[in-house]
Amino acid sequence: MKKPLLILLLFTGLSQYGQSSLLRTGSTSSSSYQETRYYNPAEELLYWIISEITYGILIESFLEKDTPMHDASLTPYPYFSENEGNYTYDGESVPFRVEAVSTLMFDNRQHLTGSFSAKLRFAKRLDIRAGYIHLLPDKHTLEVSQTDFVLDYHRIRTRRLDFWYGLGVVFSKYTEDNTGLVLNLGSELFLGRKLSAEALIKWDFYEQGTHRHTNFQLNYFLGHWRLHAGIHNYKYLFSRSSALQLGLKYYF
Repeated sequence: MKKPLLILLLFTGLSQYGQSSLLRTGSTSSSSYQETRYYNPAEELLYWIISEITYGILIESFLEKDTPMHDASLTPYPYFSENEGNYTYDGESVPFRVEAVSTLMFDNRQHLTGSFSAKLRFAKRLDIRAGYIHLLPDKHTLEVSQTDFVLDYHRIRTRRLDFWYGLGVVFSKYTEDNTGLVLNLGSELFLGRKLSAEALIKWDFYEQGTHRHTNFQLNYFLGHWRLHAGIHNYKYLFSRSSALQLGLKYYF
């Protein structure tokens, strides 16, 4: 009598265990089905395409990996070799380069102002720049003292053309002390005969508003030295002005 009872109890327990296992399996299968159901290959493909396009625009496209620009190196200084600017494909190069530039500006209110910056170029495509500009006040404008630190990426690196963009932080004393973000775009076209044309636009984003600097200049190179002259336009929260500028740069 005991044996049939034990067998019945054992069979009942196994049956209950099997039912619970089936329920758990069904629940897991249902969860997996839901995950599979929400997977969208079109979204994944679109995300991949957008990522590749963004990387190609900002860093490097797959078409550029087999071009000389991919491995372009820094020259010791512009026109170290004839008809080569900041970059060379097969000439003498350096692993890094330090540059310092000082500029005087004569604005349309007959003010004499100035700026200074130092730049470290490294890893062929990058540079770190620290800059300072001081604008004197008058009855129309307030005094501006501004320091910024920017990391630049040189997107186009050919023997004749250098194009870059950068992001950084700026510390400014205007109506009050401010900290903001910097975005800049720049390019330098080497024209031959030791000449180049350079353009730069820089935005400083503050909580109170945006400052903008626009600069265009012509450069003449003499070995490690560079002379430049051009126009500098600046727009602050309550004022704007244009200035003629003269400056000197040295490549270490």
